[in-house]
Amino acid sequence: MLIKRYPKKKKQKQASVPKQDPASINIPLKLTIEENKKYIQEYLDYTSDLGERWLTFNGKKALLIYFIPLMDSVKLNEHVIKRTCN
Repeated sequence: MLIKRYPKKKKQKQASVPKQDPASINIPLKLTIEENKKYIQEYLDYTSDLGERWLTFNGKKALLIYFIPLMDSVKLNEHVIKRTCN
């Protein structure tokens, strides 16, 4: 029986992505919540994974944006929204 051997494949070097310090990332804030929401949606390519909750905090309107796959809605209600808004 004859076994045919192939030469080993050389590993290709992966292009390294330079790490960025989170504090050095500049995200321009807009004047209104709606403009900020639109900017975030555009930046994340209108993904359906974003959830939002409108809140009133100290008499002011606030918007909480979160990733649905990473969030448990029951815990969000109990530990964030109820504690913050009461």
